[in-house]
Amino acid sequence: MAFENHTELKDLEPKPRKHFNLIFQDISYSALYYDTQSYSIKTKLILKDISGVFVSKELSVILGPSGSGKSTLLDILAGYKTYKTKDTNNVGYIEINEIKIQDHRVLRKESCYIMQNNLLQELLTVEESLMVAAQLKLGAEYSAKAKRSKISSIADSLSLTSCITTLTQSLSGGQRKRLAIALELLNDPTIIFLDEPTTGLDSSNATQLMSLLRDMAHRGTMIICTLHQPSASLLSKADHLYVLNEGYCTYQGTIPGLVPFLADLGYNCPSNYNPADYVIEVSLEAERMYEQSSNGKLYNINSSLGGNTVFRTIEEKGITSKLFYSTLSTEFS
Repeated sequence: MAFENHTELKDLEPKPRKHFNLIFQDISYSALYYDTQSYSIKTKLILKDISGVFVSKELSVILGPSGSGKSTLLDILAGYKTYKTKDTNNVGYIEINEIKIQDHRVLRKESCYIMQNNLLQELLTVEESLMVAAQLKLGAEYSAKAKRSKISSIADSLSLTSCITTLTQSLSGGQRKRLAIALELLNDPTIIFLDEPTTGLDSSNATQLMSLLRDMAHRGTMIICTLHQPSASLLSKADHLYVLNEGYCTYQGTIPGLVPFLADLGYNCPSNYNPADYVIEVSLEAERMYEQSSNGKLYNINSSLGGNTVFRTIEEKGITSKLFYSTLSTEFS
């Protein structure tokens, strides 16, 4: 009984969050397709030697038109697809806290991947779904009381308490998305990948979900998600923007720094225009945009709408973030 009580207390105490810097360099990915004109199988390059950085305590958004490689990049970072390096000398790599990742199974222990269409148990209530997940993820190490306490805490933080006894099949779109996130939060992931979490949601639910993700990120979790045509208000919830187009990185940096960056290139975004739509439109015809950001190797740190574009390397971004959050653990194992 003493061990059980100790387990309950341990589970109820907030765990220290690890601070992660995720850097990827010169990543490429290609896929096979059948060409109906030549009646042959050909190779299409989807990602083209891109680089980038994502850090803890930031809500990062990958933006781009359909077919730009957003989901492919997310799959690679989460370890569900194998990338190709720049050349035979294996120049390209992915690293966490300056440690190159050789086996993505190590990263999966610290992360979760919430796909666009989650398969939920329709005939279970929210509480029953969470309890089944808790039994599978937490196991016998934690008592039933500790599991119930954890479920209650997560349901409360994701505004699921009001529908805790509702069947999953009767949930709204926003509630289903929050339930999918809650199921993954049971084992305290440090990195969360989400593929287009706002797709299918109305404006109110989408804004509520993005606000929730931002709050979770600012509490220490690294959250990386893809978005398709977000509104300006939705985009403003993010801290870090990564724009892809035709397999190239055309912008990487802060949200406020996007409009000044475009202005420096001669593209003045109208005041009544959505910057997310505008950057996609102009990047379709501006090959020099990815050259300006060195295809993701540079990060725009400008945080003012009227400021100048200031680039730093992605390594400097990672180091600065690590020093700023030095009170958090930077160990990766």
